[in-house]
Amino acid sequence: PAGQASLDIAFAATADTAQEGPEFANFELLPGSGYVLAGSTASISITDDDTTKPLVRLITKGSDASEAGDNGQFIVERFGSTATALSVTVALTGTATNGTDYVNIPTTVTIAAGQSQVLVDVTPIADALIEGAETVILTISAATPYIRPASSADYTGTVTITDAQTPGVSIVASDAAAAEAGSDPGIFVITRTGATTGALVVQLGLTGSALQGVDYATIPAQVTIPAGSDFTTVVITPIDDGIGEPAQTVRLYLRANSNYAIGTAGDATVTITDNADVPYVTVGTTASAKESGTNGTFKISTQGTGSGNITVNYTLSGTATNGTDFTTLAGTLSIGKNTTATIAVVPTQDSDNEGYENVTLTLTPNAAYTLAIDSSATLNIEDDELPQINVSTTDDFFSENAGNTAKFFVSRTGATTAPLTVNYTMSGTATSGVDYTAPTGSVTIAAAGTGAYVDIAILGDALLEGTETITLNITPDATYNVGFGFATYDLDDAESPTLSLRFNPNAATVAENVGTATATITLSAASATTVTVQTVLNSGTALGGGIDY
Repeated sequence: PAGQASLDIAFAATADTAQEGPEFANFELLPGSGYVLAGSTASISITDDDTTKPLVRLITKGSDASEAGDNGQFIVERFGSTATALSVTVALTGTATNGTDYVNIPTTVTIAAGQSQVLVDVTPIADALIEGAETVILTISAATPYIRPASSADYTGTVTITDAQTPGVSIVASDAAAAEAGSDPGIFVITRTGATTGALVVQLGLTGSALQGVDYATIPAQVTIPAGSDFTTVVITPIDDGIGEPAQTVRLYLRANSNYAIGTAGDATVTITDNADVPYVTVGTTASAKESGTNGTFKISTQGTGSGNITVNYTLSGTATNGTDFTTLAGTLSIGKNTTATIAVVPTQDSDNEGYENVTLTLTPNAAYTLAIDSSATLNIEDDELPQINVSTTDDFFSENAGNTAKFFVSRTGATTAPLTVNYTMSGTATSGVDYTAPTGSVTIAAAGTGAYVDIAILGDALLEGTETITLNITPDATYNVGFGFATYDLDDAESPTLSLRFNPNAATVAENVGTATATITLSAASATTVTVQTVLNSGTALGGGIDY
């Protein structure tokens, strides 16, 4: 207050029955306007009235030590009477060994009479071993003559000893050219500097365009440079797979570890060349076609050894006719190796009412190349004489609760000047009039409109039916063409089943070309009605489609 040069802050200690030993609280003044700080801290000691034992805590004064000559330090400090000496029991743990990696520290340290603390030095012992960083953890043990703080952070500390023998590790590709022909290997050499008295484990990382276990034999994730040696090797053994491929790379790099330092050469690359296998060819689509002036596009890609062109043969099929519904395509394509080329499907503008037509391009086998799984592709040609009708859903599923509404959206492309009536039928495992209100069977898209909704009112029941489907199918008509002509909702049953379902057993093994593995689906009990189970293959490294199964 004005006129006063000081102000007392009352600190009221709380009485309890816990034996805590002497405690203290530190106060700190904060900077502000109208004054400068001249001694900003004060400490309040609280004497425990439940015990006369001193409180002993640990301070880590120097947490880093080195075999090169730097010591770490702990301070064991007591609060309370210093009239007599106090023996404090300590435990030493960590990855460093007491008396081997650092000068022996006794398990009892003594704070002398008249002193409040004692210094405990961690003095590393230099050796020729490659050990990496090691830790010394000192913990004040609980004992009768004193009390420890409640928090382990106040009675446990760690000093880290840095190894003076930390080696430098580098990697080079001593033979960077590997080849499938004759399984000609590539070789990486990993070297170290410094002492070679002990073995050194080096962690490895792997990238590159070549696939481990597919393009070359698997290699370990770590290697050991043996005692007495300053290097080791990693051999890349190519797998001659008979597949035309461009040159592929194996990049091996050193991963960081406290046991060594990575040199400037921390990664290296081996290149695997193909065994002159014929290239393989794939086909896909990038765009569909419209009579109104949009071309469709097939995309053909090749991958293989070397350069130069190959001639790829193909056939055309589908509801559209080559040379009639689109400009004639020759059936061959000259394409470079390791490139992508396109084949344009140019629709023929006519006045025929054809609706959606499709063109399928299928690659023809030839000795000059091999075919991948995706050896055929299909694109659509959209007619422009009549509007195109499509149907879609606004969601994937609905619950079987009365009052829910499933919405199908019926849309059109082309002119919108006049209204258009679209006819449809319903199908699926759900029953019209039982599981949902029967719709009218037609919907009118208003003039200037591009679409209209068909609302399906869901009917609730108490039957255990499982998931059912509701499908709306567009009915062909002379006034429009049908594009995406159907859409389906899943109708989830609102009743909870009492039966549980599982695979039993949930694993099986079968050898290639020998037999069949069976996955048995088991109910917890027999059902009075048929139970339909949906399954899906959603993971795994084996490929379907007749490749692995």
